[in-house]
Amino acid sequence: MSSFYSFCFSRKNTTTQRVISNSHHILTLLFIISFTVIYHLPYFDLSKDITRKPASSDEFTTDLTPQFGVHAEIFRQSFTDNKSIPHWNPYIMGGQPFLSGPGVNLFSLENVLVLFFRGQVAARLSIPLHLLLGWIGLYLFFIQIGLQGKHAIMAGLIYLYNPTYMAVNSFTGHLNIINGVSYVPWLLYYGVKPFKRSLSRSFMISIVLSLMVHSGAVEIFLFSSFFGLTLFIVYHRAIKGSNLVKSVAEALLIVVVVTGLTIIKIAPAIEFLSISDRKEGMISEMGFYAPTYRDGFNHRGYYLEYGEPKRAVQVTPYPVVMLLGLAAGFGLFKLFGKNRLLFFTIITIAIIPVAISYSYSIFKIFWEIPLFKNQRTPDKAMFVTFLAIAVLSSYGIKEVLFSRFKNNFRHALPLLTIILLLYTTYFLRPPFPSMDDLALRRANNGVLNYVKQDNSFFRITSFQDEDRNWGYEHQTVPEKIGILLGFARLWHSDMLFSLYTMSMGKAQFPFVPVIFRNFASMTGLLSIKYVSSTKPINVAGLEFVGKFDPMNPEPQPEKSRGPYLYRNTKTMPRAYQGPPAVLICGSENYIKKRGILSISRSEFDGRGQTLLYSGRCTADTKDNLFEYSSFILPESNELVPDKYGEKIIDENELFKKSPVYYEVSEVKVDEVTPDRLVLKVTKGNKGKWLILSEKFALFKGWSAYVMNKSSDKIKLPIIRANHVNSAIWLPEGEYKEVIFVYETPYFSTGIILLVVTLVLIISYFIRFHNLRELLLQRANLHD
Repeated sequence: MSSFYSFCFSRKNTTTQRVISNSHHILTLLFIISFTVIYHLPYFDLSKDITRKPASSDEFTTDLTPQFGVHAEIFRQSFTDNKSIPHWNPYIMGGQPFLSGPGVNLFSLENVLVLFFRGQVAARLSIPLHLLLGWIGLYLFFIQIGLQGKHAIMAGLIYLYNPTYMAVNSFTGHLNIINGVSYVPWLLYYGVKPFKRSLSRSFMISIVLSLMVHSGAVEIFLFSSFFGLTLFIVYHRAIKGSNLVKSVAEALLIVVVVTGLTIIKIAPAIEFLSISDRKEGMISEMGFYAPTYRDGFNHRGYYLEYGEPKRAVQVTPYPVVMLLGLAAGFGLFKLFGKNRLLFFTIITIAIIPVAISYSYSIFKIFWEIPLFKNQRTPDKAMFVTFLAIAVLSSYGIKEVLFSRFKNNFRHALPLLTIILLLYTTYFLRPPFPSMDDLALRRANNGVLNYVKQDNSFFRITSFQDEDRNWGYEHQTVPEKIGILLGFARLWHSDMLFSLYTMSMGKAQFPFVPVIFRNFASMTGLLSIKYVSSTKPINVAGLEFVGKFDPMNPEPQPEKSRGPYLYRNTKTMPRAYQGPPAVLICGSENYIKKRGILSISRSEFDGRGQTLLYSGRCTADTKDNLFEYSSFILPESNELVPDKYGEKIIDENELFKKSPVYYEVSEVKVDEVTPDRLVLKVTKGNKGKWLILSEKFALFKGWSAYVMNKSSDKIKLPIIRANHVNSAIWLPEGEYKEVIFVYETPYFSTGIILLVVTLVLIISYFIRFHNLRELLLQRANLHD
């Protein structure tokens, strides 16, 4: 097997040979770079952005702009405006943690590009740059195992640029998949590269794996680790003859180092997922699972059908299918004769992604593996199969040429294969997503132009009749306008409504959908002052503002874009004081159920009451909530201390005793950044509840401080109010301001562990480098 994993050609150490070799490397790299740029040439039109809606039925819907373009835009704003990494996303879903999101990258190429380009363009440019990075890694891997530049070109076209992969992932703009897959060739390269010390290999593999995690490619990281670890042990045990204990120890070291490099991302993500409904979303996706695509043959060759309705994308014509099939088959044949263990390992690894993508039964079995439980769409693992085909085809052609043909024909078959692959890849590729000038769309958006003139609002939403949908993000985030839309699987579980979980008897509390009977009050709790709709609506509490002219160009996407605009008459200020506090205490289920039912009543108005969520009604209820509350609404079996008995009330009495309109005083917002909110408070405060129409209380990481006239900072607890909002009790005294600050949970600890791990890695390489120089100097002295 040495011919497959070591240099096959003996090169004479002459200047001529080195010049020829270097020129071949340069020409191959220039071709790789040129092809990447030409293939993605539309992406380099910096004046336009990719829109989500295709311009024709032949084009792909892309998530690049509404999802990853928005991520990049938030990074850009934080870097340029606040000189910091963003921790909180104030624009989407009424606010939520940013870095904790599994698909949000922390360290990736687009976060460098955002320093020079707007968010959507930076996200788009990172696609060809990551693919270029992956192709160069593949080239280095093939050179390392003894193949030539033409084999690397062919393998790159099969692995990274095959129309199947481009259609499903690249053109749809799933950056976390593209980024992660681009790092896989570097794992192969460092896995077979001979190091004098195994520690060097372990550290380099650990760095590449950590880059996958930081790029948001969680699932790609898991697949790469699972399959890569198997190949790593097989290679070093069966091929290199390494000690099994040493190989396992090296693998454990990689786990430790990767953990140290990625704990800054992993720990917050685990915390975030523990309170989000991503798990329920994954279960729902499994419940509705069906193969996302199917394949077949027609007169043009192999094709792929995707989407609803099904659309055919040409993948490979017959000559290329036959040629690659023969090459891969011969490669497997030669591999079987040289190392059967590696043969069966590669076959198994290549077949598993195909099997779980096309078989629901196998998919369910795969889901029982602990690390892969509740992971999304198995087609994300297809990169493993593509990579196996790419390597085996290149190896097979090389073996055929050097064992069957004379020297004058050695280059013909690889060149013919590359030409056919280039033709297939470039001319049979799916159409690119449509490009448009989103800045022009925003300028012509009558709804946004109208609401921007109202300085008293800070969120807008759209009227939805079933589920949330991406819509305003790429329109409103550049304008720094908060909205209440987003990807449902990343919502807080108490703000969700899922038809699937309802059918499974796991009903979640509905919050946004209009099936809720008091939509205006629910949205008002998040200070959503304006609601747009594609059709006229009639909902109590929503006052019609007007119908705006259709936008030109047409909106992308057309849903959630008006032209009908309504004002929410029950909206509340961003921060306010005044309403009487109603303390709900009991079990967690009771608190949530009673709170959501009370809010849903037509009599409910934020000016009449504020619902505070407590725990059990015991004498040691935290923070003297009994004393501060106007009324207490306990569970039937809860005992309230006798001294507060006069405050006990039931829901019907609550709406009779609590007038609809109280004097509500708005608290001035003095400073707003994604991670910081500063409020001005009146002097001579006699003790009041300050209510915040923000979801700060739902997420760990937010802290509240009050500054007294001596500039002392006093920390205050944040209480959950009105189901998803926040409240703090301002004790009697004179204050200058109230400060809310957010930091991603475990971020400081993660930074420390990251720095310590990097210092150890850098120190190791510096020490090894200096020691080698010292040994060379001593050898020269002895000579």
